[in-house]
Amino acid sequence: MRFKKGFNPFYVLLVVVGTAFCLTACAYGLMAMREMRPQFEADPQAAGPHELMTFMQQHGERLLLAELATLAASSLAAMATDGYWQRRATNRSASRGPHAADKTVTSEETMG
Repeated sequence: MRFKKGFNPFYVLLVVVGTAFCLTACAYGLMAMREMRPQFEADPQAAGPHELMTFMQQHGERLLLAELATLAASSLAAMATDGYWQRRATNRSASRGPHAADKTVTSEETMG
């Protein structure tokens, strides 16, 4: 019998939140580096700092902590529910096996 791994939706959440965390961490690191060495600004004649750098300066720490907490929670949820999704996939593939026609339930059987 072939083993079919179930689809765990928390894995999708992990990829999305992990990517967002990576991008936020890079932007925060860039902001910190630009503050340490302001002489390396890309355009010295610019009116001011880039909007992303201003946003990261004001909200970067809270955003990183929120993303880290979401990443931890979704990691725990993915690990905790992995067995459920595997059992569900196994049960579905077993019900669709060669004897699936014998296990078909009619509407009369469900009502009475």
